[in-house]
Amino acid sequence: MILFGLALVLVGLGFGVFRGFFTGQVVLNGYHTVAVCNDSGFCQDYEVSCDGDRVVYMRAVKGASVWHDEEWVDFRSETERRLC
Repeated sequence: MILFGLALVLVGLGFGVFRGFFTGQVVLNGYHTVAVCNDSGFCQDYEVSCDGDRVVYMRAVKGASVWHDEEWVDFRSETERRLC
């Protein structure tokens, strides 16, 4: 039963990472994903690799974007919004 639960969690995490449902940062083989949002409520997930505080690689994750309604507020702190 525990293995079944663990398998479900891993499948859910994998689905979330590759479909871009996470906002914030998810570490993936030296890369992490981060949602970059503008003032109009559009958010796009990017795969990012950093060297300290410097971005060395950044690629938009295809199909991992969302438009929020006009009343949406980004709840993340400035630290959570940083690319590196």
